[in-house]
Amino acid sequence: MKSTIFLLFLYLSLVVSGQSVPGSAAYEVTNIDLMNPSNRLLRTKSANAYGTIGSPYVFKDFEKGNIYYANKLRVNGTLLNYDCHNDRLEYAAGESVYLLNSSQIDYFEVFPEQDRIMLFKQVFVVKLKKRVFLEVLYDENSTLFKRYFKEFKEADYGGAYSQDRRYDEYHDRHSYYIKTADNELQMLKPKKKSVLEILEDKGDELEKYIKQEKPDLKTDAGLVQLIRFYDSLR
Repeated sequence: MKSTIFLLFLYLSLVVSGQSVPGSAAYEVTNIDLMNPSNRLLRTKSANAYGTIGSPYVFKDFEKGNIYYANKLRVNGTLLNYDCHNDRLEYAAGESVYLLNSSQIDYFEVFPEQDRIMLFKQVFVVKLKKRVFLEVLYDENSTLFKRYFKEFKEADYGGAYSQDRRYDEYHDRHSYYIKTADNELQMLKPKKKSVLEILEDKGDELEKYIKQEKPDLKTDAGLVQLIRFYDSLR
């Protein structure tokens, strides 16, 4: 019973509170036009692609959020969305959508629901050979990230060997990365074998914990639960 109550509390704390920007109080508030002087217009909100299923964005709509820059300046209350297919952070002003210059952005956070914060950090991923924004699911001694990306499939119909796919399609995909106190960033597959290989220094304890507590490693909450336990052993 106690274990069930603890897991419920853990899940609620993850969903409700989210992560926060380290040292956020030290950031000075500034204006979006000062930080993004080029104001590159991408499109208007009404100019959405027709004949397409899904979208390249993480969020269905532009969500209110804050941007944190490397020079300790921040912009508050901007309508943001992340095009994770093209790795572009965008913001909306009125009916116009603009591209943000993300080269100096450390973090951005959005509030997709009441009392929920989603924090993204820009991280260099060696395997991808570029910097991308990863959601911070957990950040203590170890850091657990979630990467959002899209699988794009072009319309394919009419030919003898076509897939009879009438529309271009974006399909949601995600992967996980972990950075422990003494390791570089590594991809973490949400499977027991992958977890035990990467966190091998505490493999016996983790295997016992997985057997007893049965965290669902296919979920954000289950992975956070396990990484939190791993950190408690160190």
